[in-house]
Amino acid sequence: IVRALRDGARHAADAVDALHCASLKSGAVLDPPVRTSLLTAYARRRDDACAALALLDEAARPDVILWNATLDALTRSCRLGDAVVLFRRMACVLGAFDSATLVIMLSGASRAREMELGTALHAAAVKRCLDTDLNLQNALVHMHAKCGRFCTSEAVFWRMPCWDTTSWNSMIGGSAFDGLFEVSACCFREMIRLGVQADEVTLS
Repeated sequence: IVRALRDGARHAADAVDALHCASLKSGAVLDPPVRTSLLTAYARRRDDACAALALLDEAARPDVILWNATLDALTRSCRLGDAVVLFRRMACVLGAFDSATLVIMLSGASRAREMELGTALHAAAVKRCLDTDLNLQNALVHMHAKCGRFCTSEAVFWRMPCWDTTSWNSMIGGSAFDGLFEVSACCFREMIRLGVQADEVTLS
């Protein structure tokens, strides 16, 4: 079931529902990996946040991974307000969250252009010393740029100890998004000069 759900992006919506039913009948839904895989499959569908929330509520002791999968389902469904409520509930129940949690929430803030939320999440990352994670740093660069604060985005970028393709894509796309096309071109040239591999996102 887990293997089938991991390939859920290639399946029709009713296939995910069928696998959910099979896991309920067999009792496999009680297994944390199966439950998390179901949540991830629903998150990919974008319109099944309610099903994801139901799975979370059915779990006896949901771990960080399960909470994160539910948050991901909500943010992908453009239900940022509900994701914020759940994030606060998660922090209260678990007393903790990880860098992946913040990446998910920052992604939601970026989509909604919620600068206030993004700034609060940035502060939380610094306070908990999670801002050294590369994926989180990339999410911060992306969020600040998408919220119209490219100077802050640039400051985060240049403080990073290392960059990957996603880092440069965030700078190139972020500067272009804010109308700074010369900066975007300069970033692209620097990326190539440093030997960082461009991908389809870089060239889009």
